[in-house]
Amino acid sequence: MNYILNLFGTGIRYWICEIPISVFEEMTRIQIKQKVGWEQLLFDFDFLKHFGYNHWSELSNQSEQTGFLLDPQNRIEIKQGSKFIARFRANELTNHETLFPLYQTTHSELSYPKNSGCQTMVLIQFEKGLISKYKFESNLFTINDLSFNTSSLEGMYFLKDIDLSQTELVSTSDDCVTISSLVLIL
Repeated sequence: MNYILNLFGTGIRYWICEIPISVFEEMTRIQIKQKVGWEQLLFDFDFLKHFGYNHWSELSNQSEQTGFLLDPQNRIEIKQGSKFIARFRANELTNHETLFPLYQTTHSELSYPKNSGCQTMVLIQFEKGLISKYKFESNLFTINDLSFNTSSLEGMYFLKDIDLSQTELVSTSDDCVTISSLVLIL
């Protein structure tokens, strides 16, 4: 049988960046001189070109990563065809309000490199809409076959990925718009 799992609400797309200290110091001088936030600079193509980058994703040695915020207004739906199997709020994955866990979840802190010659920054875009859509097949599916893997970054808790019987599901599509951005200097 075919199933669809949808994540609706607000999510993040982020890049963990390591900027050489000399470049970071020059960027900081410009940021102070122009009296603007890091978001205005690091998501500005002209600013990046000055330092030899064409896009902010080039500031990172890793590929972009995504997460689905564990907020009460975000929801998760599981359907078999047009029939709903489950529908719940994303914050229910934290299992804070229940005596026994409702869903299988694991939590790991987000790790990032600590290179002494570089300044670590995280560039985050907040997105709203259909954050991820997963399609999978199973003959005897139960919600206990799913494992929700959560993570956190500077107080933001989010769903990082989902496993079905110990195999990571791969998102087949999304339909969202960027609503804001944030730069964290770690």
